[in-house]
Amino acid sequence: MNVQIKTEIIYEDDDLTAYTEGDRACIKFKMKPKRQLIIALRGRKWWWNARNNTWSTYLNRADWDWVRTISQRYSKYI
Repeated sequence: MNVQIKTEIIYEDDDLTAYTEGDRACIKFKMKPKRQLIIALRGRKWWWNARNNTWSTYLNRADWDWVRTISQRYSKYI
């Protein structure tokens, strides 16, 4: 039995792609973010998912309004 997990892109710009995958929210950066942005992600309960090379959190924790402003707010750290 092959189970497919539904993926839906929520936001995308030149620096990152934010999407849902099953019961998780994910952010995939084009380049590794600097320490200051990593600290901000962890502070908002995102964790590094090494299997997918993304930052992940549970859907109910995802603040999509904040995610849409990452490129502006943290432009020095992307």
